[in-house]
Amino acid sequence: MFDTKNKVFAKVLEKGEVMVFPKGLVHFQMNVGDESATILGNFNSQNSGLMRIPNVVFGFDIKEELLEKAFGLGSKELSKLKKKFSPS
Repeated sequence: MFDTKNKVFAKVLEKGEVMVFPKGLVHFQMNVGDESATILGNFNSQNSGLMRIPNVVFGFDIKEELLEKAFGLGSKELSKLKKKFSPS
């Protein structure tokens, strides 16, 4: 997930562990294992606030390897997006 200063927090969960994402923060899940994974999500609000996802995801220093896997993009495409959404 990303905090309000767009710092990335990552955690690898093991079977039976849980993680809570604070309301309104951008978050993501990725299966890094070799087997199928199951996730159970629960929301406590229909109005979670507003964040501009492209600005958060591509505008800050997130490991390129993570973005390549998440979006299926190469480094050339990622460079274009980072340039477009980077804070001035």
